[in-house]
Amino acid sequence: MPSDVLVIFHFMRRAGKVSSEQKKEAVMPEDTKEFQELFRELSGYEKKGVYIELEGKPASPTQIVQAHMLREDSGYMRDYVLNEKGDLKALYFNHIEKEQ
Repeated sequence: MPSDVLVIFHFMRRAGKVSSEQKKEAVMPEDTKEFQELFRELSGYEKKGVYIELEGKPASPTQIVQAHMLREDSGYMRDYVLNEKGDLKALYFNHIEKEQ
């Protein structure tokens, strides 16, 4: 983080004008935010009873996020499966290689 950002953050904090959310944003790298958002999304699906699978095996939101963190040079394709009502029933993650 550039030092001028730290100075501004420190000044705002001393003045009592920094919320807890701003504190997190000031020190959290962008990719960390993305992983947290992914975890929240998948946890919500899990709470709704959506079946989640990674590479052919049942997986937790934590396992999915860890796999994304380890595969920086590639990614995962999502396959959404809906029930008869159109509600999300299952979510499958399959590894794909990015084109060079």
